[in-house]
Amino acid sequence: MANQNKSVGTNEPGAKEDKKVGQILVESKQITIEQLADAMVTQKQLNSQGKRVFKIGEVLVFKKVITLPQLHEALRAQKAKAELSRISIIEV
Repeated sequence: MANQNKSVGTNEPGAKEDKKVGQILVESKQITIEQLADAMVTQKQLNSQGKRVFKIGEVLVFKKVITLPQLHEALRAQKAKAELSRISIIEV
């Protein structure tokens, strides 16, 4: 994996705060970058059907890549990291 430092799943290129669920799952080694990429392809296909928008966590659970408790834990981690990021910005 040559581009491990690439900002996968961040809101902006090079951003370090407000990590997305997929990035958190990859960094915690619960999924691989390949599994995330595959889920993103599936997400794009589902979303292009226009019935509803699927979030990447939903797709990963649907594809049985992760369990619902793993998704909930990643969402808690995402919220905690976002809160810490905002606190450190305020303190600077």
